[in-house]
Amino acid sequence: MTNINKFYNNNNNRFQGAVSAVIIINLVLAVTALLKDVFTASYLGTSSQADAFLLAYFLPDMAGNNILASSIGIACIPVFSRLLTSKDSYRMIKSITSIFLYFTIFSLLLLVFSILAKDLIIRNLGSGLDVSTRILCTKLFVIMLPILVVYPIIAIGTAVMQVYNRFIIPALAPVVFNLFFLSGLLYGYFLVKPLQKGVYAISVSILVGVMAMITLIWGSLKKHHVKILMWPKISEFFRPSADVKDIFKTFFPYVLILMSSQLVFVVERYLASNLGVGTIAGLNYAFRLAQFPLWVFVSAVSVVAFPSMSKATGMGRLEELKGTLSKSLQLVLIITLPLTICLFVLRVPIVSILLQRGSFEANSVQITAGILAGYALTVVSQGFVIICIRAFLAIDRVLVALLVAIVSSGVNIIFDIYLVKVMGSAGLGYGAAAGALVNSMIIVFLLNRTLELGINKRLSVFMKIVAANIPVLLVMWLFYKVWYFVEPNGGFVRVGYAFGVVAVGLPLYLACLRLLRIKVMDTLNNLI
Repeated sequence: MTNINKFYNNNNNRFQGAVSAVIIINLVLAVTALLKDVFTASYLGTSSQADAFLLAYFLPDMAGNNILASSIGIACIPVFSRLLTSKDSYRMIKSITSIFLYFTIFSLLLLVFSILAKDLIIRNLGSGLDVSTRILCTKLFVIMLPILVVYPIIAIGTAVMQVYNRFIIPALAPVVFNLFFLSGLLYGYFLVKPLQKGVYAISVSILVGVMAMITLIWGSLKKHHVKILMWPKISEFFRPSADVKDIFKTFFPYVLILMSSQLVFVVERYLASNLGVGTIAGLNYAFRLAQFPLWVFVSAVSVVAFPSMSKATGMGRLEELKGTLSKSLQLVLIITLPLTICLFVLRVPIVSILLQRGSFEANSVQITAGILAGYALTVVSQGFVIICIRAFLAIDRVLVALLVAIVSSGVNIIFDIYLVKVMGSAGLGYGAAAGALVNSMIIVFLLNRTLELGINKRLSVFMKIVAANIPVLLVMWLFYKVWYFVEPNGGFVRVGYAFGVVAVGLPLYLACLRLLRIKVMDTLNNLI
């Protein structure tokens, strides 16, 4: 038996334990990400340097990580899963090698183009920034551009590990990245006081962090003695195999899905650049806070559910796929709905407690909290969309998801443009909420019709989850009133307030779920 097959046959016990491990690692990731955001806000605040740095980082991260890497990882998993079930090691290695070469070459070409067009890119996207801020943004952009090449390679290695039920190392990689990012922030915060110089240190730490991620992922694969690359034949390079074509068949539509959503983010930052200094930074902070439940919890569910659904499709087990999908959606609603309530109702206390220190002042709180109000309302919808898109990919119906994404992105942009005129920067968040709601409603409807999930039969369970959150909503509203009554300024008082929210809200929610006979652990075990 080959090494690759030995790696595959180590299954069930590791798989079940990995789910809990991924959730724990994601919590560690959330803590490191939170610390990173806290120091970013404290050090940079909503200054012009913050706008320059965050815009410069957004561009290569968007192209390399959020579009290319995400699309490659998603497109590879169904094909790698199918090859794994067939136990054809040669085809597996050949496919990995081809994909590795294609995307390395493409990302290198994209890197060269971006360097040549750097001034044009920054000038158009940051049209509202002053000249000195645009110059700084351009320099930082060039420093971080190499991550365009590295992220796709990380994604391929991550996909390989996930189809072999190796979830822990891929989950650890972003933690490592955040630690390097945080080290750059701490260096700037304590040793390089001028923001104009500190942003360079942070940019370099980001590049080093991404290099550490690729070392961890590919080093782990080598440690397990799994041969995943081979010397390619020139003739085969220009004639992709059927397996590689299948990967591209999913990759191109999924790229368009992500590009449509990323286009929304580009438009948001373009609009924000014309709303005054600090709006881009406030938009970034609000977005990251709203994404917290998705990164920690929904990500863990989707990481486990997607390979499982892909393998069920490959073996013709449609009922197993439907069961995994239904339990995933139920678990996502259980997790995201109370967090949505907290983020929306307590947005000012949350932003104040987490970010208000150093350069992040009262005005920064108002900008960020105003945008967070709308972004908070996207959490449930986005959680549903993440799971549903993976279900469409598992059954090879990615074009449906693409059409839905294009429509919802158009709705989002239209609402952004209109609401910014009416509400200012807060309109960016509510525009996102409108787009996410349209997206989730359409995609759940179409998936229900495609797979005959019988959502109507499960409405009673979903309504029970909603009912369990009504007491949570009332209690959070009371805490919101307490915040403005007490107006806590001291650090210990704010920590006590945050502890009180968790100490009262979490047991209350769990008690309501128990009272309505919603068994969270049973749902998780059934998903596994």
